[in-house]
Amino acid sequence: MLNIKHTVAERFLRYVQIDTQSDPTSTTSPTTEKQKNLSRLLVDELQAMGITDAHLDEFGYVYATIQQQAPKAMCLLFAFARTLIPRPIAAVQV
Repeated sequence: MLNIKHTVAERFLRYVQIDTQSDPTSTTSPTTEKQKNLSRLLVDELQAMGITDAHLDEFGYVYATIQQQAPKAMCLLFAFARTLIPRPIAAVQV
């Protein structure tokens, strides 16, 4: 298991350097292959932390299971969902 040495700020600064710009003319999801680069980095980091089932699907979504470390009565179920793939918002004519 990896000893995490980077601060949250250091990780954030590394993440924002990754080009995830979308292609507004594309009909695929994600709209560009480069948009999966951030997801790939997240999977690599999760696996380095010992989360062995971390994986990326064909759409760029990251999945991982964090094993329970405390008694069930003390645990809360949580989910983290954040789109890594920006999409343009359609203009609405008034």
